Amino acid sequence: MRKNHAVSIAESVLAVFLLSLTVVLIFNLFPRSMATLRVSGQKLQADAVAESVLEDYMVVSFKDLTPGPALVLPKVPGRGTEFEPSVQVFDMTGPVGVDPTMIKRIKVTVRWKDRNMDHVLVREMARTNVRR
Repeated sequence: MRKNHAVSIAESVLAVFLLSLTVVLIFNLFPRSMATLRVSGQKLQADAVAESVLEDYMVVSFKDLTPGPALVLPKVPGRGTEFEPSVQVFDMTGPVGVDPTMIKRIKVTVRWKDRNMDHVLVREMARTNVRR
């Protein structure tokens, strides 16, 4: 006796449906992964901008670090976006025994837009008035 190995129309339609569903799901991953990669790259660039500003403030004399409102710095061009850094100096207040004339806090905020979404990266550092 010979077995019939023919494929029915229902099986064919089901196979095509499952294959097309798989292809659609896989292709939906690519735009999301590209967007995630783009934002990650922007975060790395923003971090480099913040670190550069912090390094600049490390060489400033301690007595010239005056607490006050945030100072908006010039925009820094990046790949596909502009970064807007600002820096603010604070007197350090905290545990008993901390002399505010000996330590200050420097806060750098970097803002940028990506496709109508606002992003913010903040880096802080404490600077002491201790000679090396």
